[in-house]
Amino acid sequence: MGRCGAQRSGALALDLDSVASWGSIGRMAGNDFESVVFGKLPAVRAAFEALVGTRPLVCRMTGSGSTLFAIYRNARDRDDAAAMLGRKHGAVLPAATLATPPMGPSALP
Repeated sequence: MGRCGAQRSGALALDLDSVASWGSIGRMAGNDFESVVFGKLPAVRAAFEALVGTRPLVCRMTGSGSTLFAIYRNARDRDDAAAMLGRKHGAVLPAATLATPPMGPSALP
């Protein structure tokens, strides 16, 4: 046990199957601040629940609660979720990742 009763944590070994898909990553994902923030700020909890209702692969609160994010199977699911949410709970900013990394410095804008 470390200070304040917290356990020390070291390296964590994961098998490849545990990070093979967003669904498996989502089952491991968590944010210790969520329960505290949701308890004190019902609007953040409502926004999170609305986002979960759009059926993403992963849905979490970032950091200490300024932003929520979700990961979807494809752009259509993402765009449908954005349309369902509207602006009732705040700004929705759809984003996409690259399917493959750019090739070297010449690929940068």
